[in-house]
Amino acid sequence: MSNLNNTITEEFQCTVKENDYFNKNILEQLAKLQEVSAKLNKTVIRACTYCGCIEINANNKLYSYDGDINLDMIKLLDPHHISGDLCEDCKDLIEKNIGSCLYYLACISNSFDLKLNEVLLKEMNKINILGKFNIE
Repeated sequence: MSNLNNTITEEFQCTVKENDYFNKNILEQLAKLQEVSAKLNKTVIRACTYCGCIEINANNKLYSYDGDINLDMIKLLDPHHISGDLCEDCKDLIEKNIGSCLYYLACISNSFDLKLNEVLLKEMNKINILGKFNIE
């Protein structure tokens, strides 16, 4: 499985590098990443407010976090805050926007000669090591 993920990630990053003619400036890449990230946020919000295919329960005060609560219990007590299923239109738009975010992350990685696969592996190792304490 690791080789497959490695191949897909490397192939994606190489494809971006080979076909990116206009986003060579790091400042432009950062601005574009922020722009497509905002589009992703807007798409999720529109799925809830305009389309209505999903509902979001943003109430994070469903229970109090006192010192005695176990972190494993939080996972059990915390209900899923999204109800409903994305319609095909909203799903397509969210996938498109996530893809755009990945594209600009690959552009930024290429600008600094970073390998996305190595970045992902380091993040995965951090999550595995810190587990439930991986809170930033």
